Amino acid sequence: MNTCIAFEDVLPLYETQLVHQQSTTCFPPRLLMYVFRCVSPDGRRSITCTHVCRLWRSIIHAVSEFWVKLLDPDVIGVLTSDDEQHGPIISEIVRRSSPLTFGIGMTHDCVRLVKDGRVVDDLSRLSTLCLISPDYPSLGDGFEDILLPSLDKLSIWCAKHSFDNAPKVDGPLASRLRSFQTNCMTLVNHFVGLQLRELSVGCAAPSTVRRTCGASFTSCCNKYANEDLLYTLQRCPALEVLRLSECLPLFNPNDSES
Repeated sequence: MNTCIAFEDVLPLYETQLVHQQSTTCFPPRLLMYVFRCVSPDGRRSITCTHVCRLWRSIIHAVSEFWVKLLDPDVIGVLTSDDEQHGPIISEIVRRSSPLTFGIGMTHDCVRLVKDGRVVDDLSRLSTLCLISPDYPSLGDGFEDILLPSLDKLSIWCAKHSFDNAPKVDGPLASRLRSFQTNCMTLVNHFVGLQLRELSVGCAAPSTVRRTCGASFTSCCNKYANEDLLYTLQRCPALEVLRLSECLPLFNPNDSES
């Protein structure tokens, strides 16, 4: 059974015990382990579950699923340069998520901090990355130098500008990506490869991205030309899902004559 439990539904367990002056250790450890595997954290405050008692803390520390969910951008938020002060805490959450893979979101100004290990010190299990570059035509200083051996799902969003120079991306990263999402057509052919299964191009940014930038997204580059789309599809023989939002190829009457 794969049941999901909201964080606010866990706190009454603790509060009820306080009302009846019961010990927080009255629940069998096996039951607590199951509960915390199903809990869906609703923000950074969810970590306060570990403050209830030693038993709860030891059990939660051993539940990798809880920490993976806590790292989700929809829960912990998108990492920015301001999170350098929280680097040790975020790195500890990453360690607790082992051995599972995890996903994070970050802005371009956080890339250098991540590369230097000042925000997240272990990216070996990072499988999903959402990168946001508002008002700045760059993926962030040093992005192409970050080693991401487990990354297979990448999304990149920029709010206003197209990227002046497409980043240099190592062959292995582009070749193993299974999902790529962006609103910048300039980037598409730099991140697609033989293993790509899902490609989304256009302005349909997820809510996490819209909240971070406080703005609606539009396609930051020119619309796809027919030949560009065909070239992309030829490079993705394993593609199963293609989404185009406000970037459909422009029809050229001359194409039908050739």
